[in-house]
Amino acid sequence: MIHKRKNLQRQQRSSMLGLYTAFLTVLSASIVLMPIGIKMADKTMAISYTSGAMFWIGLIGTIAMAIFITYSKCRSSEFKKNYPHLKQLGIIHFFQNTPALICDVLMFLSIVGFVIVRIWFWETIYPFLVLSILIFSFGMHCMLNGSNYIYTNFK
Repeated sequence: MIHKRKNLQRQQRSSMLGLYTAFLTVLSASIVLMPIGIKMADKTMAISYTSGAMFWIGLIGTIAMAIFITYSKCRSSEFKKNYPHLKQLGIIHFFQNTPALICDVLMFLSIVGFVIVRIWFWETIYPFLVLSILIFSFGMHCMLNGSNYIYTNFK
């Protein structure tokens, strides 16, 4: 019975990370839709409204899930017992695990790519596409390098 309960709790924590990632994906996708909505504004405003709704749903959902994961982590006595001094912030740590390594490299590449694309292709959709990748990789960098990721994968 205890094993099933722990497995269920682990699945719930994993789904928290999945929801965080889903909201972050919606936020990033809204960035790509913004210039399309602006160009289509004379025909229909549906894309602009959809992009705006996606942006706010993604932003609020991402922040809410990060707060919820942190709150759940703080309430977990078993996690505190196993990791009593773990309080690392993901924003200031790099390359803590394999998924974080991938997102950190992607984040650095997208920063460089954004600068390059912004200089040479500033009137196209490419800066928005690279900015979208940058926002997603930065959000994942913050989650995957911090103690919240350790909590979501805690056995």
